[in-house]
Amino acid sequence: MKSQDEINQIIKLRSKNLSYDKISKKLNISKPKIIEITKKFQCEINNLKAIHFEQILEEYGLLHHQQLKLYSKIHDKVSKEILSRDLSCLEMPELLKLLERSSNKIEKINSPNSLRFVSDEDILERRSGTYSVKWEA
Repeated sequence: MKSQDEINQIIKLRSKNLSYDKISKKLNISKPKIIEITKKFQCEINNLKAIHFEQILEEYGLLHHQQLKLYSKIHDKVSKEILSRDLSCLEMPELLKLLERSSNKIEKINSPNSLRFVSDEDILERRSGTYSVKWEA
């Protein structure tokens, strides 16, 4: 049996989808032993994969929120500037273009084009391993 530290390294590397060959070479452990340990600790590997996936989703959510916040601020500033100006001003077309662009950015960032399961039944189908994923716009 390998040390707990080696087992933990194998679990960590497999959760990051490293191949058996790469893990074997990196840790200097035979490929059959890597496979044996992986089978024994498959549940832990799957849990780590799920955690990695959740982290990616959280990071995406934060980036999305930051972009929305930025373009909303730009939109607000341009809107205030337009309201403060005389309509006979020559720079108005440029401000209107910027307002339109920031509005489009907000709309694009806020669009609901994302992959999701349509109903609880779909989630149950997914858990059973027989599912189809649908795009909703």
